[in-house]
Amino acid sequence: EWTALEGEEVSDGNCTGLLGLQSAFLKESTKRLHAPLEFMFPEAVSVDENGLAVPVLPTLPSRYDLAKLDAAMREELSLADPRQGGGDLGMAAMISAVVVGMLREFCGAARRAVSEVGDGDGKADTRTSSLGEGVTHNLNVAGVMSNLANFVRNAPDATFVNPYRPAQSAQHEEASHACRVALQPALQEIDSLVGESILDPLCRSVNRK
Repeated sequence: EWTALEGEEVSDGNCTGLLGLQSAFLKESTKRLHAPLEFMFPEAVSVDENGLAVPVLPTLPSRYDLAKLDAAMREELSLADPRQGGGDLGMAAMISAVVVGMLREFCGAARRAVSEVGDGDGKADTRTSSLGEGVTHNLNVAGVMSNLANFVRNAPDATFVNPYRPAQSAQHEEASHACRVALQPALQEIDSLVGESILDPLCRSVNRK
């Protein structure tokens, strides 16, 4: 009976039981979480004195943009709050998986925004001790990703535990833990992006000098 209640996907693409409701919820959750990404890393446009398009580095998300993304993550995760009818711990893990999908898309946009560091970009100006524009931009991307990682690390407790201190329950602690475990792939994705696309190329460029 429980298996029938949970439902399954049938041949015509429809779902039976609760699976259809779950699929509809996840679809709307994904839509809400991905909405802020529309305004992240917009392509910058510039023209020279002849009116010709000039390639410029993408605009990076501001602290305000990241704060909105953090608020969207925590608002979505709060739907799994045990005190608000969030159900069992599977709800926290399920929503966290949607958050991970959104963060992976953010990482993809950030990866495309990284400037390719050429032979001249990794060299510091000996007169001003300043780095090239491309390197500076990439380090700023790394800063954005560091701030985002902090938001992701803090989200479980900020959502399930801190609002109820000092009266949080064991359920809240368990929901926070389940969320933290489920969000680990996103933190690994962020670390991989910064290492492979920013720090490693920068080190290779500097070592060539």
